[in-house]
Amino acid sequence: MFQKHISHFEPPNSNWNIVEDSLIYRHVKEKEEKIYKKIFSFDLDNTLILSRTFFKPAQNEHDYIFYSDIIDFLKKKRSENYKIIIFSNQKGVSTGKISLRNVINRVDDVIDKIGIPLECYLALKNDKYRKPRTGMFNFAKQNNKCEIEEIIYVGDNANRIYDDNFKVKFINHLRYIYNKNNVNVNINEIAKRLQKDYTDTDLKFALNINATFYTPEELFLNIKNNLTVDFSFKPMNLYKNMEIKNEGEKENEQNLFHHLVRQNMEDMYSTYNESTISINNKEHKNPQTLLQNKEQKLIILIGAPGCGKTFLCENYFLGYTNINLDELKKRNKCINMLKNGIIQGKNVVIDGANIYAKNRLTYINEAKKINSNLKVNAIFFKYSKDLIFHLNTFKLITDKSKKMIDIPTVGIHSFYKYVEEPTANENFEKVIILNDENFVPTNFKNEEEKKLFFSYLY
Repeated sequence: MFQKHISHFEPPNSNWNIVEDSLIYRHVKEKEEKIYKKIFSFDLDNTLILSRTFFKPAQNEHDYIFYSDIIDFLKKKRSENYKIIIFSNQKGVSTGKISLRNVINRVDDVIDKIGIPLECYLALKNDKYRKPRTGMFNFAKQNNKCEIEEIIYVGDNANRIYDDNFKVKFINHLRYIYNKNNVNVNINEIAKRLQKDYTDTDLKFALNINATFYTPEELFLNIKNNLTVDFSFKPMNLYKNMEIKNEGEKENEQNLFHHLVRQNMEDMYSTYNESTISINNKEHKNPQTLLQNKEQKLIILIGAPGCGKTFLCENYFLGYTNINLDELKKRNKCINMLKNGIIQGKNVVIDGANIYAKNRLTYINEAKKINSNLKVNAIFFKYSKDLIFHLNTFKLITDKSKKMIDIPTVGIHSFYKYVEEPTANENFEKVIILNDENFVPTNFKNEEEKKLFFSYLY
């Protein structure tokens, strides 16, 4: 079930402005204009402020306390000629979990209590402005009057695992700060539930904008964290795929699968001798075997939502009967369309997740009842789950038509949980396996889009 989103917003008061119905911001201006070469920036929730229940998001404009002696710290940094900026994700506004007025009233109260000139940016939607994407920072940078020489960013989402030493010191601080503000919380329950960060959004945002990163515990309490930037997926690693592809194009300008695989694949050997065949990046032979052979073919695509199956069908299997499982919905309709295509002597490609071997065998058996000599091939998009999330996010935030839907994560997780890899037992003549190393990003509309792709997006 797709979540409904609120698409239009009006600033609740005249202090705020809104950009593209998504990024809302407030500037508390200097009495005299100043030029800043240094930026000290912060997340808001669980960095500058804590909710009065700690785990639950703030429920109203007064549901917060300051993390520590924040106000004095910010005033000190401003006196050291740092511009103070707040960058905060507030997607709950667009999903209807909290009202924009509620959020703005709370942030206005925070800003008024801080009492110094600063800038505050709130990302209301899941688009280019949402951290770790750089849209908020890029917009803020436009308002700076000179080149920025130093950027510091402080945030709590850093994929930390809390060791015992950290927990003792942090829990002692929480006990102190909640008591100081006369707020009753169950400290023992917090200690029990405090295991790790569930996201790394703030750390990745800092990496994207080339900022020095601190957690609030490091900066305000001098409690060291064990942070790592050794992520399982690094978008910049895809850049080398593009470089290899560009080198290959110098030798061969016609590359049918250039958006998915490196310049060439090895010859596709029969699966009678091996269950599957993989890409061999060192070989330089023609990849177009599947399309050039005149025998009637059935090609079954297997891959997670958003991996590029439909793009492949629409651009590289021209003239094939294209069966889109998502569009047809019912399996009977798919089988009937398959039969008709085979009877008419056409090549057929089945576009869908095709998770289960038994369902794939149903298509193969029904088709072979009509043409026993049919050549059946599979293309298995064996991309990492991280790459799939990256691709779906990129498509969502660069879709100018606004027709792209935010694919529920459950569908992606489900594919990886249940997918049965194709083997020779399914009567495939050939199986092509595409891994992350074979994905070549191309066709960027501009340099901004290209830079976005090679940054952390989620």
